[in-house]
Amino acid sequence: MRIRNILLSVMLAGGAVAASGCTTRAYLVSEAPPPARAEVPVARPGYVWVHGHYAREGGRWKWVDGRHVREREGHVYVGGRWDKRPQGYVWIEGGWRSDGQLVRRP
Repeated sequence: MRIRNILLSVMLAGGAVAASGCTTRAYLVSEAPPPARAEVPVARPGYVWVHGHYAREGGRWKWVDGRHVREREGHVYVGGRWDKRPQGYVWIEGGWRSDGQLVRRP
């Protein structure tokens, strides 16, 4: 079962890289992530806020704090998300979009 999950994670990660055209992290977990924590970002001119999220570390959920990233003119930042699949939950990394295309992550 563990080897199956590892292989599936590698296949999903490869698909995410191919679909986005950039380096990305995607992995599969069997249990749903906890609800996201409330964050109150402070406005910072020239930057956008990337919300925090839960990630897996050592078989446990770990909160990754939100952060500011420098704006990119003509682009919109689309946040990462946990996507429910029949096999479990997959993390889809966020990144910058221009004309509907993912161009890079922060």
